[in-house]
Amino acid sequence: MRVLLKTIIRNFIRRPVTNLINLFGLSISLTIVIILSIYSYSELTTDSFHENVNEVFLLKKNADAIHTPGILTETINGKIPGMKSVVRVTPAWETTVFQSEDKEPLVSDLVFADNDFFNLFSYISVEGDLHNALNEPMTLVISEGLSNKMFGNELVF
Repeated sequence: MRVLLKTIIRNFIRRPVTNLINLFGLSISLTIVIILSIYSYSELTTDSFHENVNEVFLLKKNADAIHTPGILTETINGKIPGMKSVVRVTPAWETTVFQSEDKEPLVSDLVFADNDFFNLFSYISVEGDLHNALNEPMTLVISEGLSNKMFGNELVF
């Protein structure tokens, strides 16, 4: 071990520029490997808390939006074998702003979904029944964080 350390130090003293370039390249490549590993792990474990995570697939044309007609749901449900459920999900067209009473307006994401959304995805509710939450038109499910921002820590139902 001692001999190896002496050899490394002597080599570094003899050719400092070459060894610094090699050391810099090694540190950059290790940094890139670590960053890509963390990113890959994050992508592979996102939404892994759902019960049927291995059976959920997203049908889309490109990275920006889903480009399938809404009527396709009835066609897929009835005619494609192996499909258990189809849920249409789309974001809001414009930025959504919520305001309660005289508090400051809050900007939040809004997603429109079919009433089977919570049958396909396993979320936990603080209050109410998620499986019946979207059965009626003009119903809304909000996150606990948005609820706390809008109404404070008190539950208003």
